[in-house]
Amino acid sequence: MTFPEVPSLALIAERLPQIFPEGTEHRNYLIREMAAKTIYVMFYAGAIEGSDCWVRPSQVTDMTDEQALLTDTESRKAWVKMMLSNKKKGSSPNGVGRLS
Repeated sequence: MTFPEVPSLALIAERLPQIFPEGTEHRNYLIREMAAKTIYVMFYAGAIEGSDCWVRPSQVTDMTDEQALLTDTESRKAWVKMMLSNKKKGSSPNGVGRLS
């Protein structure tokens, strides 16, 4: 699998209000910080259209700042594998912090 480039959390947050203009139903949920973090994790995990990859809510809530810095393909593959494992022990291979 080829992983897409991961845009910064700031760039995603900046673009959401442009994607969901004023008047969009429930816009406040679509442009808030958690929406940007969810999209970040989807890019990080390679869960984009046509990839047949998916993320689950725990992957979003368990993503850490430290893990988010590891954007090389091998780190991302290892994280996805660990997060989908029944044996996961912590939120990341480092096991510290949350994505802020």
